Amino acid sequence: MTMLRLENPVRPAEIASTSGLSPQLVDYHIRGLVTAGVVIMIPDEDTGTRYYALQETFYDRTFMEGMARALLPVAQAVGMSLEVSDEHDPVSVMKETVRYMVNVFLCTVGRDA
Repeated sequence: MTMLRLENPVRPAEIASTSGLSPQLVDYHIRGLVTAGVVIMIPDEDTGTRYYALQETFYDRTFMEGMARALLPVAQAVGMSLEVSDEHDPVSVMKETVRYMVNVFLCTVGRDA
C-alpha cells in the first residue's frame, strides 16, 4: 500500500520511512513480492541504487479497491480469532506477527477505502 501511495519507483528506505516498518522487514517482503511478480526491481546503473515499483495492474484504483473490499472481512475475522498468551512460544510469536500484519492491513485499508 505504501508503494501504491508513493506511485513512483521507490527505494526500500523510502518505504520503511513512510510506512514505519523496519528496513529489514521491508527488504524481506520486497524479495518475496519480486519473486511473486507483484513488484519489479528497477536498477539505476549509474549509482547502483535499486528502485522498486508495483506491477502496472496494482496502480489500477478500481482493482485495489475491489481487493480491499474482498479481503477486509477475512482480515477482520483472522484478527478477532487471534489470542497470544506466551511471547516465547513459537506458535504464539507467529500468531502475534499475523496479528500485527492484520492490524497494518486494516489501518491501511481503512484510510483508503
